[in-house]
Amino acid sequence: MTENDFSLTNSLANLTTDPNGTKKVLQYIDKQHGAKDKMMLHNEIGEILNLKLSIEDGDNILACVLSYSEHYHDKIIELIAS
Repeated sequence: MTENDFSLTNSLANLTTDPNGTKKVLQYIDKQHGAKDKMMLHNEIGEILNLKLSIEDGDNILACVLSYSEHYHDKIIELIAS
């Protein structure tokens, strides 16, 4: 993996050719509520993107979503807080 610029679109472009990847990930995050196991988040994000995500790639996607906006920052904190 290359250096992270925390761009969700760029990170997903390195993993998938799905032009709707960013939208799918953000919609998935919006539908989640309460604390959730980080590995479950990785697996479910991988499923919506039709990928088997490594731990590093899953963490990278979550970091990119965290920095996407204040709304998504708060959502990721809510999801991984346990």
